[in-house]
Amino acid sequence: MLRIISKALRTGRVTYTAKALELADPPTTKGRPALDPAQCDGNAACEAACPTSAISLGTLGDGRRLFTLDYGACIFCGRCAAACTRTAVTIEGDFALATLRRADLVYEVEVQYTAQATP
Repeated sequence: MLRIISKALRTGRVTYTAKALELADPPTTKGRPALDPAQCDGNAACEAACPTSAISLGTLGDGRRLFTLDYGACIFCGRCAAACTRTAVTIEGDFALATLRRADLVYEVEVQYTAQATP
């Protein structure tokens, strides 16, 4: 036990500040998807394209929908943005989404749309 404590004291600090970890994004990184509810026509193409079911569109009634995007389940593949017939889903440049609570990785927004919206 004394040996472990002695080694820990000799090792010193092993954590880094956030500034020290800032690196350039890898060239193949797409980034996180972002939802623009005002552009949604409600066809759920993004939900169907998501391989991990990270995006879901639920119905609240009266033409309102609930967009749910779970960044904890998202693999940042970009299929949702490619499948979107409008610009409701876009890919942002950031991918560092560290948080202390799992619930903070779930983004929900209520949307009202007209089913006859045209692209």
